[in-house]
Amino acid sequence: MRLEAAERFARGEKSEAVARDLRVTSRSVRRWRREWHSSPREEGIRLASFLPATGGRDTECQTAPSSKILIA
Repeated sequence: MRLEAAERFARGEKSEAVARDLRVTSRSVRRWRREWHSSPREEGIRLASFLPATGGRDTECQTAPSSKILIA
């Protein structure tokens, strides 16, 4: 999800549009944009340093259908 957001940031898309399409809060997208913007300038490095520590792979929680996620 963050990789898609980063690609959209690079295209200059607005945070609100990214948040709406990815179904996350605008606050999260603004935070991701700040992290993406502060990462190294070379594009390949920028994306690599922006991805989560999992190496960009979605975790089970990120890929589980919303009906399977338990809220405590």
